[in-house]
Amino acid sequence: MPKAHVRAARKERRELEATLTQESRDFAEFKKTKDNPEPNQTSVEPATAVPSPPPVPQASPPAPAEASPLPKKEAVTAFEKEVYIDASSKFTHLVPVIPGTIVCWKFRTKDYDVGFGYQWCDPSGAPSAGQADVQMHRHESQLKEVSGEIVSQQAGHLVLIWDNSFSWVNGKSLHLYVTTSMSDEFEASCELRMYRQSCR
Repeated sequence: MPKAHVRAARKERRELEATLTQESRDFAEFKKTKDNPEPNQTSVEPATAVPSPPPVPQASPPAPAEASPLPKKEAVTAFEKEVYIDASSKFTHLVPVIPGTIVCWKFRTKDYDVGFGYQWCDPSGAPSAGQADVQMHRHESQLKEVSGEIVSQQAGHLVLIWDNSFSWVNGKSLHLYVTTSMSDEFEASCELRMYRQSCR
């Protein structure tokens, strides 16, 4: 082989060895850097999901305030009684009244129904005009208590009537409760009269 060719082959070999040596050095440096990172380099941790705050419960609207019960009128008189009404009979109760008197009643029977009605009478006891005929209504008072009230427009008596004349066989055990009180108009008129008398 000519010497020129030998020298050229040796030169190429030296250059190849130098290239391989430099690549080996670069690879070693890269591996060293990867295995031992520099102190000022910080690893980035993957971001964690932030939990959303729990939903705020909606406050329920305030409950409407309960209306306070209206004051009851103080009873002037009270009458309570247990009576037995024979078959084909009636029971009456007289209530003295003046204009403005409120008459309240409630009653119930033990076993059977009973008729009920009322009649206005003047101070002498005679029926007032248009009150000669009394309309009676039968009530299933053995099932449910019956109650009612009325305001007097006159002076005299209010006659409360419990009627068992339609029954030929059965008597009726009746429990009744009757009260009287004065209307606001009556109390106001009394206060006005007292004021006028005090101004004289």
